Amino acid sequence: ASDVYKRQVLARAATDAGHWQAAARLWRSRTRSAPGDGEAWAGLGVALARLGEDDDALAALDRAVALGALRPGLATTRGQVLLRRGEAARAVPVLEAALVVRGDDLAALVGLGVAHAMLGARVPALAAFDRALAIDPLDGAARHNRARLLAVP
Repeated sequence: ASDVYKRQVLARAATDAGHWQAAARLWRSRTRSAPGDGEAWAGLGVALARLGEDDDALAALDRAVALGALRPGLATTRGQVLLRRGEAARAVPVLEAALVVRGDDLAALVGLGVAHAMLGARVPALAAFDRALAIDPLDGAARHNRARLLAVP
């Protein structure tokens, strides 16, 4: 049991340090030894998302949600992966759920704005960008995406 605990601690440390390849390897090992551990699946999904392995990341994140993982930012990461896959319609409710949990999540707000823009819904897109800028007027992603949306008639 202590070896399992050590691997979990190492996986969290690698994740916290942004060592995504090591984190993915360690979390994958944890999911093999404890397939019902939603937090391990969440950790794996986040690491894979950071590595750009979106298909595997989404599968791991979906498994984490199905297992009841409650990691902060999990929905935001799922939404970002869906956006990168071009699945804006699926991303909208995921990002809205992220904002119910944490209303000041800038990444979720910008992602929601991008998703709405991808779907051609200018008003909700601008509302999401404006909400992000109300929280942080210097947020580069919100400013850029808002300006880009306004530049297109």
